[in-house]
Amino acid sequence: MALVASFLRALGYDVFNPAEVMPEFSADLPLIKRGERVDYAILENNQPRILVEVKAYKTNLDEAERGQLQRYFHATKARIGILTNGHVFQFFADLDEANKMDEKPFAEVNLLNLRQAPLSQLRHVTKPKFNLDELLGIAEELKYIKGVKDEIRKELTAPSD
Repeated sequence: MALVASFLRALGYDVFNPAEVMPEFSADLPLIKRGERVDYAILENNQPRILVEVKAYKTNLDEAERGQLQRYFHATKARIGILTNGHVFQFFADLDEANKMDEKPFAEVNLLNLRQAPLSQLRHVTKPKFNLDELLGIAEELKYIKGVKDEIRKELTAPSD
């Protein structure tokens, strides 16, 4: 909690104002699943705009169960989600299909290695600069850049015919 709350505060959100950052926000799927709670929801006009799912500090997020955060996308109108273990923060959107979290994050911030983080692009996640349309555009750009880099890396390490 201390690590995540500090990160959200660094983004400009008031973690002590439940009208802005609501811990244990209800994300029930009517007639399907009750008692679902998002660890944190960043709210605007009482509606979640960013969902935050927190895993244990030593959890490898690439292998972590993302099902909870995926369900929360279905249950809310939020378009941005963050999966974190307190030091790595993966940012997800619903670019491929509305209200369905993309399979891969569009960005990642590792507090132990900030050189790799797309910090200038993620400024639109901060409270003073939050703009959903711009953020989704940046998310799409980052997603495709990451995909191209991954393909180049794959070809350099194991070239195809």
